[in-house]
Amino acid sequence: MLTLARLSWRLQRFELVSVVIIVALLAAAALVVREHLTALNVPTSCFAGLLTPGPGSGCGAAAQDFFSIDNSEAVPVLQAMTVAPLIAGILLGVGLVGREIETETASLAWSLDGSRRRWLAGRLLPMGGALVALLTVLAIASDLLVAARQPWVDPGQTLVDLDAHGGLLVLRGAFAFLMAVLVGAVIGRTLPSVIVATAVVAVVIAAGLVLTSWWLRANVDYRAERVDAINLPGGLNLGTMSRGPDGLVIPDEVALSLAPPGVDPGTWVADHYENVYAFVPGRAYPQYVLVETAAVAVVLVLQAAILLATVQRRRPV
Repeated sequence: MLTLARLSWRLQRFELVSVVIIVALLAAAALVVREHLTALNVPTSCFAGLLTPGPGSGCGAAAQDFFSIDNSEAVPVLQAMTVAPLIAGILLGVGLVGREIETETASLAWSLDGSRRRWLAGRLLPMGGALVALLTVLAIASDLLVAARQPWVDPGQTLVDLDAHGGLLVLRGAFAFLMAVLVGAVIGRTLPSVIVATAVVAVVIAAGLVLTSWWLRANVDYRAERVDAINLPGGLNLGTMSRGPDGLVIPDEVALSLAPPGVDPGTWVADHYENVYAFVPGRAYPQYVLVETAAVAVVLVLQAAILLATVQRRRPV
């Protein structure tokens, strides 16, 4: 294994160093912003509604500074957290097999080593292990930052920053890694593989966002009273809707369109419908993690099977 690790380092040192730098910078940024937020020691009561408290609220300038730091520092870092695992996976994966095919070193290795499966495992395990280790660091740093910007709820019970923290970052990075290795094995040229792998990963992630939206709508709940950070800890507020006497909930714009001609739509809806808040409770987050983990696990198995078949059938250049 040590020999494989040295070989992987020699072949992928530029990509690995790049990923280490990306992860180190992001993790450090998360910890620095976390320190900025926690150092303010803002009371939990000041976070109700996620609105900047006004004068006389007892929260003072510290709460205003908290929200300012959250918007200007925490949000950009967490946005970077959503794409960093994908970039890391593509960087480490795209040349793992594709570069060796392109430089024709794979043909020599295949002729000397009777098992392409063993050869492929020797390429995947060291670099895949390094990727998982690095993204685990990123996942821990992201959880610490989320805990600091939402001190009223456990990071494992919040749907806020859904795609920006926790172990799911590791899974998404692993998906991008295997996809990049597969594309490289199919195309056999590094630069085109980077472009194609990036496009494929982007399409799959976009499809995943659509599925996430469906899942959120399938788990939505409704509440007549206002929902905010305190009475809905970790929940995701999807806005307001209109609930009729029969209990049917419809979008506000649909309710307005039902108003009879010549009647003020707003007044009519207020008289006939109840305004309710649509939300998904934070306690649903573990269920979301379970669903996505299962889905990504299936995809990873399929990717590995297709990759192995591709390498087994690939003709030497």
